[in-house]
Amino acid sequence: MKKYKAVIYDIDGTILDTLKMNMIPLQRIIKEELGIDYSYEQVLKFASYPGMKVMDELNIKDKEKTYARWVQYVNDYEEGAAVYLGIREVLETVHKYMRQAVVSAKTKKQYEIDVVSKGLDQFMETAVLADDTTLHKPDPAPILLCLERLNIKREEVIYIGDALSDYLCCQAAGVDFGYALWGSVSDEGIVDPTFTFHQPIDLLKLVDFSSKENIKMIVSDIDGTLLNDQEELTEKTKQALVRLKQNGYLFGLASGRPLCSIEKLIKQWQAEDLVDFILGINGGHIKDYRLNKEEKYYTIDGQDIKTIIDHFDGYSVNFGVYLDDTLGVMKEDDLAVRLSLSDGIDYQVIDFDEIYRTPQSKLIVMSQPEDMPLIKAHGEKLKSAAFKSVQAGKIEYEFMHPDLSKSFALKKIAEWNGISLKQIIAFGDADNDAEIIKEAGIGVAMGNASSQTKKNADYIALDYQHNGVACFINSIFLDREKKDEDHRL
Repeated sequence: MKKYKAVIYDIDGTILDTLKMNMIPLQRIIKEELGIDYSYEQVLKFASYPGMKVMDELNIKDKEKTYARWVQYVNDYEEGAAVYLGIREVLETVHKYMRQAVVSAKTKKQYEIDVVSKGLDQFMETAVLADDTTLHKPDPAPILLCLERLNIKREEVIYIGDALSDYLCCQAAGVDFGYALWGSVSDEGIVDPTFTFHQPIDLLKLVDFSSKENIKMIVSDIDGTLLNDQEELTEKTKQALVRLKQNGYLFGLASGRPLCSIEKLIKQWQAEDLVDFILGINGGHIKDYRLNKEEKYYTIDGQDIKTIIDHFDGYSVNFGVYLDDTLGVMKEDDLAVRLSLSDGIDYQVIDFDEIYRTPQSKLIVMSQPEDMPLIKAHGEKLKSAAFKSVQAGKIEYEFMHPDLSKSFALKKIAEWNGISLKQIIAFGDADNDAEIIKEAGIGVAMGNASSQTKKNADYIALDYQHNGVACFINSIFLDREKKDEDHRL
């Protein structure tokens, strides 16, 4: 795909789903001005027109006054504008590499209501709105003004829009046109757009990673990344993993879960043939099935565990350690049950005086999700060269050896397989994924990821509830690869 320095977006039908909030008030305007009852299907033909052109088409007498009233009805419409699924992730990603702007027929007031209120303006360097030009799309004036503000050449820009007026505006301005098919109500007159994008997340293809080495391996976090909120591997995600295997890529899982828990999950998914390796316990236990190799690394001293537990005296928490194939907890409560069910392993209440006598893989501090910010803040106050801490899930805050990390394990598995970190794609969401996201050749943070993980990422994918891993693999990664390239090791 051609390299661009800037992306300019239309708003209605491209960034925001505003169809109903525009068309239903228009029905009211037509009834008031013309005394005619238009059906919703009948007014849809005006959806791709700029506002004043609609007034012209309807032969409204006092066009400006009526248009202003229509705008007011739109602003008062209860349902309001909705951001299309994937748009926020696209804007966050593109913002890292290219300049972004808006050219729209919206007024400044509408822009503030629909865009600024949703925090989307933070990604835009400038916005050319209805108030900024006397001529509007399909005239090239708005885009030309935007180019002037950006001080950029027309061949360095692509405009993303959904309507004929967007297409014609681009043709007149000499700017490439990306057709946003997801918001289009008609493709009449739109002939050979520069690119056609079927869903918002496809816009990530605008980000150029051709300088990256050939990818050989994909590794994914599990909770909050690969699985949905019901802790299920969806069929769409499983089929994406099947495609990876068919194309010769290695695939593995990186998780804070113990190995026994991850292996149970793989069996439940019936995905034994799809997973080549596991990085368990945040990198403390590595197993490569293809190489028939398994190693354990780094533990935390039992006396350090006692120090940590004493630090949380008076806080509403529970504590847990992994004991081979079970979870050992300090007390019986709903947190122990929840983590046990999530890990898919049994738990038992144990005497922690015994734990203090031997090294452990890590200590899990469990709390209710609403208490986690407080627990995390308190945990970060405890400083020691003997351990580090990180939030690993909704109810888990973990302490481990300072050298233990998914990043350490990623380097090990890459070394075992004779590849570089640049040849790896890593998916993750939590703070304990931030390092692998930063060090992998392509780091992909989920839409629900922590701010640090997003900061380190090359791409922001859809969230875990919307098959973010699968969508990235299918739409962004595999579809842009050369079909004849052999990735097998």
